Amino acid sequence: VKKIVDYHQSIRSCPELTLVEKTADITDAKKQGKIGIIIGAQSCEFIFHPDLHASTDVFARMGLRIMQIGYSHRTFAADGCSTGDDAGLTSHGKVLVDAMNQAGIVVDLSHVGARSTLEAMDCCEKPPIFSHSNPIALFPHPRNITDEQIRRVAEKGGVVGACAFPPIHWDQTDRRPGLESFLDSISYLAELVGVDHVGIGLDSNAQPGAYDRRELLSMGQGQAAVSGPNYYLHFHLQGMTDESFYSEGIVNLANLPNITDGMLKRGFSQEEARQVLGLNYLRVFEQWWD
Repeated sequence: VKKIVDYHQSIRSCPELTLVEKTADITDAKKQGKIGIIIGAQSCEFIFHPDLHASTDVFARMGLRIMQIGYSHRTFAADGCSTGDDAGLTSHGKVLVDAMNQAGIVVDLSHVGARSTLEAMDCCEKPPIFSHSNPIALFPHPRNITDEQIRRVAEKGGVVGACAFPPIHWDQTDRRPGLESFLDSISYLAELVGVDHVGIGLDSNAQPGAYDRRELLSMGQGQAAVSGPNYYLHFHLQGMTDESFYSEGIVNLANLPNITDGMLKRGFSQEEARQVLGLNYLRVFEQWWD
C-alpha cells in the first residue's frame, strides 16, 4: 500500500507525470507530452487475503492495473519459472485470476512456471500478457517461454513483450546481447504468431545500466544452476565489466528509436512497428480497463 501511495505522491508532485487508469489516459498523455505511469506488480503475494475478490478490488481502486500472478519462486497462486517443479495453478490462483478478470487488472504471466501459465490462460476471460519474456527456442533461459505458451497467449488475443534483460536474450555464445538479438525475439514472435501479438517489455529503468549489480550477479548464478553458463561470469572472463550489465544499443529508454529503426530495416512496415511499440498493448488494455 505504501509503495502505491509513493507512486501517487510522485505523480502529484511532478507535472510531467500522469496516472494511467484507462487507455484514454495513455493517448491523452501522449497528446500532452506527459509520461503515463501504469501501476503494476511483479508478484501477487501482497494481495493474499481470505477474500481475494475484496482484496483485488481494493488494490484496483488504488490504481493497480497489471499484476503477475507469480514470480520466479512459488507464490500462493502459481509456480515460478525457476523452481524446477513446473507445478500448476493453485486453488487460490484460480480464484485470483477470476478476481482480476472482474477488477480489471491485467493478468501478467512473465516469470510464472509453464504449466501455471497455461492453466491461468484457461481461466482468463480477457487477453493475458507475457509483459517481458523471450522465446526459449532462441535463448535457453528458464525465464523465457515455449512456442506452446506463445501460441496460447496469441489464441487468447494477448501479447508477448520482447525483453532486453541481457541474460534472457543471450544465445550462450560469445555474442553479447544487444539490439540485434532483441530484434531476433521480435522477428521470431511475429513469424510464429503474427505481429498483432508482439510488444516490448524492456525491463529497464530510465538510467544507463538499469540494474543493481548485486541483483544481476545473483540472477547470473541462479541461471547457471538451472540452464548453463553464468552470463556475467562469461563476459567478465572476456574482460567486459560495466558494459555487460546492459544490452548494447538498448542501454536505456532513450534508445527506443533504435528499436524502431531496426524493425524498419528488417522489413517491418511503419504500421507494424507502431503495433509492436504500443498499439497491441492498447488493444489488450482496452478490454481490461475500459
